[in-house]
Amino acid sequence: MGIKGLLPVLKPVEKAIVINEYAGQCVAVDGNGWLYRGAYGCAYDLAQGLQTTSHVKFFLHLVKMLLYNNVTPIIVFDGQRLPIKKPVHDLRKKNRDVNYEKGVQFHEAKKSSQAEKYFRRAINITPDMVDKVIEELDKINVRHIVAPFEADSQMTYMFQKNQVQAVITEDSDLIVFGCSKVFYKLDRHGEGRQIVYDDIFQQSELGMGTFNREMFRYMCILAGCDYISSITDGNLKNARCIARKSRTFNGIIRYFEYVMPKEADAYLKKFSKANAAFLYQFVFDIETQTYVRLNPLPEDIKVDDLVGLGDSPQNHDIPILQSNKARYIDPKLCNHLEKDANQLESYLKKYEIPPEPRKRPNWQTTDVVATELHPENFIFNDTKAYPIKVPPASKDRVKTEHANNDIAHPPQRLTNLDEWKLMYGEGLRPKRKNESENQHNRKFRKI
Repeated sequence: MGIKGLLPVLKPVEKAIVINEYAGQCVAVDGNGWLYRGAYGCAYDLAQGLQTTSHVKFFLHLVKMLLYNNVTPIIVFDGQRLPIKKPVHDLRKKNRDVNYEKGVQFHEAKKSSQAEKYFRRAINITPDMVDKVIEELDKINVRHIVAPFEADSQMTYMFQKNQVQAVITEDSDLIVFGCSKVFYKLDRHGEGRQIVYDDIFQQSELGMGTFNREMFRYMCILAGCDYISSITDGNLKNARCIARKSRTFNGIIRYFEYVMPKEADAYLKKFSKANAAFLYQFVFDIETQTYVRLNPLPEDIKVDDLVGLGDSPQNHDIPILQSNKARYIDPKLCNHLEKDANQLESYLKKYEIPPEPRKRPNWQTTDVVATELHPENFIFNDTKAYPIKVPPASKDRVKTEHANNDIAHPPQRLTNLDEWKLMYGEGLRPKRKNESENQHNRKFRKI
C-alpha cells in the first residue's frame, strides 16, 4: 500500500508527537488500516475460521485512547473498489491465496509459527469484519463513514474542508493526495510520528526546495503507486530527477517522447489516469450529504482519465453505510444472499436508518449529548462507556495516616517460620491436616 520507500525518504521531516496535542480537535482515522493491524495479531484464528474478537478489541482500544485524550475521531472505511486498481487487487488476491495455501501446509505439518507467518500475509479485511467494528462504534456513539471508493481521498477531502484537523493512517498515499497533516505509527500509548506536508519543500536534506505539489505528485507516480507500475524500478531518486527536469505535465510528455518514443504514448496514458486518480475521485460531503469530486474537474479534462474512477455513486452503492444516520447495503455485493430472498430481506433490515442518538445523563448535568464524551467521567476498559461520579477536588482534604499494620511491608526473604510469625503474626498459615511440624516449617524456610 502507498508509495514504496516514500516514508523512509521523508524521515528528516518526521516529528515525534503525542496524540493529546490534538485535544479538543477532530481527526479522521483510516479504519481499514487499524483493522489490518488488529487482524495481524489474530491471523491464525481468522485463517482457521475461529470466532475471535481480538481485532475488534484492538480497534476499540485505540478509539477509546483518542476519546480519553479528548480527541474526537471520525472513522473512515474503504468503500467500493476503483476500476483503475483492478490489476492491483487481482495480484493481491493471488498472493493472499498463495500465502494461505502455504499456511495451511505448515499448519497440517504442525509448524504453527511458520503457518502464522503466511496466514498474516493472507489477511483480508472483509465486510463482516468492518460491520462488527461499526456495531461497536455505534454503541459508544463514535461517528464513522464508508467512503464511496477509497478512504484516502475521503479523508483528504475532509481535511481540505476543515472538517478534521489531522489524519491518522499507515498509508503514505495521504501525502501524495496533498493532506497537510498526517499522523503515522500511532501506538497504544498515543505516541507516533507526524509529517507536515509543507515541511517537505523546506527541508534542504530532501533536495525538493524547488518542488511544488504537482512536481511531488509526479515524482511519486513515476516511482510507482497502486494506480500505475514504476517506470524507475521503484527508485525515488531517479523519479525525483525526472520530476525536477520536467516540472510540468507537458514537460513529462516531452521527456518520455524523447527518452522512449515507442512506449511513450502508452505510458503517458496510464500516467494521466493515475494523476487523475489522485485528484478527482468521488467523495462524500458530510455537510451537504452529497457525492462530489475531490477537486473540481477542469474544462480540458479527458473523459478517458475518469473512466477508471468509477461512476457517480448512489446511496445503494455503498457496501455497508454512509454515515451514522444512514446505512445502505448493495445487494449485488451479497451474491450468497441473492439466492434466498428471505435471507436477503432480513439482512437488509439490519441496515435500516437508526434513530437519533439518545441523551445519556452525566453526573454533573442531564444536558450532555451521548456523543460529547468527557474522558474524566468514563472508564475505557471494555466496549462500553459507563459514566461514573468523580468527587470534586478539595483543598481541605487531609491524607489519613494508615496504621502500621495496614501498610504492606516491602518484599523480604524469609528464612524460617519464626521470622514469618514475627512479621505477619500467629495463625496466618495454620498447619494442615496430616502435616508434621517439620513439613510445616519447611514450607517457610525459603520464600
